[in-house]
Order: sequence, then structure tokens, then C-alpha cells
Amino acid sequence: MSGAPPDQVADALRVVRSSAFNLDIFPGMVIIYLKACLLAALTLFVSTFATSNIFTVVVMAFIYFIGHLQPRA
Repeated sequence: MSGAPPDQVADALRVVRSSAFNLDIFPGMVIIYLKACLLAALTLFVSTFATSNIFTVVVMAFIYFIGHLQPRA
């Protein structure tokens, strides 16, 4: 964009600044973080009883996909 006209550069900068961090996405970020924490906690719980690592990975993959396949209420 070094060779672009100044008004085009200003317009591009305005678009980038307007699409920056927005407080409306904060609740979604918190929910994703909590979901990752819950999955990590379940993984640790299952791994305390599991005898192999592959079993833990497979069970957690199933739990992850089952959780995403549930219809939203």
C-alpha cells in the first residue's frame, strides 16, 4: 500500500481500526475459554484412571465431538 493514494490508505486504516477488538465478542471469548478449561479438567480426570495415553485422547475426542453434536436449547 506504499504506492496507494493517501485517501485509500486512510480508508484501509479506518476499516482495520473499526474491525479491531470489540467488547461484543468478550462473552464468546469467555465461553470458549471455559469450554477449554472444562475439557482440560475432564482430560485430567480420565487420565488418572486410564492405563494408556491413546485411550485418554480417544475418549476426550469423543466427548468433544459429542458436546458439539448436541442441539442447542
